Amino acid sequence: MKAVVAFLMPIFLLFAACNNGIDIHLAKERAFEMQITRLQQRIKVLQDSLSVYTSSADTGTVVHGTTSKNRSIQDRGNGNGDPSEPNLYKNIVFHHAHVSQSTSNTPGLFPEGSDRLLFIKDVVYLSDWGHQLMLNEIYARHGMIFNNIKLSNHFNAQRWYHGTSYNVTNKLSTTELQNVEFLKTYKYSPDPQVQ
Repeated sequence: MKAVVAFLMPIFLLFAACNNGIDIHLAKERAFEMQITRLQQRIKVLQDSLSVYTSSADTGTVVHGTTSKNRSIQDRGNGNGDPSEPNLYKNIVFHHAHVSQSTSNTPGLFPEGSDRLLFIKDVVYLSDWGHQLMLNEIYARHGMIFNNIKLSNHFNAQRWYHGTSYNVTNKLSTTELQNVEFLKTYKYSPDPQVQ
């Protein structure tokens, strides 16, 4: 009996070692496949962004999620068509990742600021200028007059804007007040790979 155990023990150990080696190999292979899948997804997003960007540059169409709305060239890019105005987004991929998810006819580049509560995913792609516009668009929809020249110039160029008051806080909805607080306390961090 001892001879049989002594004979089978090395075979069993060899089998166990091979089996562990196969498990390790399969785990590494699965991890590698997951990395490839993630890279393929990123490539698809970049390809989609590039195709949307090239087609929208020709037609003046801006894509918001799965719904495309025709807008004039003036409403795209940096906000009002003024080449001296900074970009709204940290980079081109974020520009096309912007999903306003607005079902109302709320005017502006960021209607979600008045339509629903904002989350980090709504602001993380914005440049510093885009963040300022999202915040101040909430006030502008209620007719706030801006002392800041850049903001004043931007909103005066918008067809929907009519400045009537220097203080519109009492006109803001509960959702808008919460979004203003969120946007004021959100820690803006520039993207290290801007454009």
